[in-house]
Amino acid sequence: MAKQPVLRPRIEYHEPVIVPGLRHIGYDVFADAKPAGLQPHRHSGAFEVCWIRRGSLQWQVGERSFAVGPGDLFLTLPDELHGGRNGVMDRCELFWASFSLDRRGCGLAPAEGALLDRCLRTSRLRVCPGPDSIAGHFERMLAALGSPDPFTPAVVRSSLALLLAEVREAYLHAAAGAVRRCSPRIERAKAWMAGHLAEPIALDAIAAEVGLRASQFRAVFRAETGFAPQEHLARLRVERAKDLLVTTDRSITRIALDTGFSTSQYFATAFRRLTGFTPRAWRKRR
Repeated sequence: MAKQPVLRPRIEYHEPVIVPGLRHIGYDVFADAKPAGLQPHRHSGAFEVCWIRRGSLQWQVGERSFAVGPGDLFLTLPDELHGGRNGVMDRCELFWASFSLDRRGCGLAPAEGALLDRCLRTSRLRVCPGPDSIAGHFERMLAALGSPDPFTPAVVRSSLALLLAEVREAYLHAAAGAVRRCSPRIERAKAWMAGHLAEPIALDAIAAEVGLRASQFRAVFRAETGFAPQEHLARLRVERAKDLLVTTDRSITRIALDTGFSTSQYFATAFRRLTGFTPRAWRKRR
């Protein structure tokens, strides 16, 4: 088996990147949420596609916010103002590329570029599941750009064409309703967690609710969502706490208990890990 290229946080290339039309390509890991990690910005005349390998994001385009999870693609159209919600980058690992489809851009024939342009501009979806193979296309391009040789343009051009073909197919399939996010029992488990946030929840109890052993449930849940069940639960609790902090005058300790955290200290630690803010600082932003 071929050895996979080792990618480290913050690999980024800007235009010119050898292939006409490819404006920007990169990879990054945010081990913890980072305030001011991605301020609103635009890509003049260029689309941007991101693929989230692990973790999640709250992405903002104009006045709209979108939840993006592991395995998701996210699409931004040319010239749109976008960034992390409130400028925050949540804990995640992601790849991204911005590209222009003008005049044989990205190594595509004019008819191919026009077809892709029409698909992306008319898609009603911003977020859709993307196949794991997308990571391989990004990895090959980044590895080639990191150690260029005479064949680097060919590697980048071919990998980019495959990436864009898979992006188009993913959005077409998602629009047709062909992709289901999670199996019914995992969707049921997620709904059950959301309905019992204020209670102490044991893994055995969630697993029993959907008819699985705890070890089975943990493996299936992680495979389908990208998160361990307890991590998903912590994220649900923090999201609920974020709303309570800005819509109520309850004490931080009361909010911690009302969202299922055993202590205010544990709540503060989890909140900061996932948002980059302390609960008190988050409340001051309202």
